[in-house]
Amino acid sequence: MNKKIIMYCGSLKPGKGIPIILKTAKRLKEYQFVLVGGSKGVIKHWIKRLIRENIRNVYFTGFIAPKFVPFYLKSADILIMPYDLTEKESIMDINTTSPLKLFEYMASKRPIITTRIPTIEKIITNEVDAILTKPNNLGGIIYAIERLINDKKLAKKLTINAYEKATKFTYKKRCEMILKKFSYNRTN
Repeated sequence: MNKKIIMYCGSLKPGKGIPIILKTAKRLKEYQFVLVGGSKGVIKHWIKRLIRENIRNVYFTGFIAPKFVPFYLKSADILIMPYDLTEKESIMDINTTSPLKLFEYMASKRPIITTRIPTIEKIITNEVDAILTKPNNLGGIIYAIERLINDKKLAKKLTINAYEKATKFTYKKRCEMILKKFSYNRTN
């Protein structure tokens, strides 16, 4: 069987949208969902939920060394980042923190579906670089997955645009920007 792979890579902690991913997987049984990352204890928690809800198309890799993450990302058909804004214990400030995972996703040359939150909208434009969905919108995520699987032209456009934009956000370029700002402030 050759199922399309929908992948999430990162922490499996609260706020990262894991429940939304599992609900999506339950509805889209024809796809394989792969979640890269997480400790054994956290994975055990999510596997109990898979068993309880009879979800059979989700695979957890556990922790993967950072040098191997790009290989995983390249194996996906679609990358997702559905932040859960209802979580009380989120580990990321959605108004100020720019998720590094977004830049890894953009550099991987794979289409991206992510949540429309302020920090992401500063970087990504809906329908240009990725598909942005409303927070906690299961129907929107399902629609976006089906759309990208079926519209190869759109998926390719988003992939190319995101990759080109990612080249502006390399560590080197970000450091140069910081140093330039720091040196400007020191001379004034």
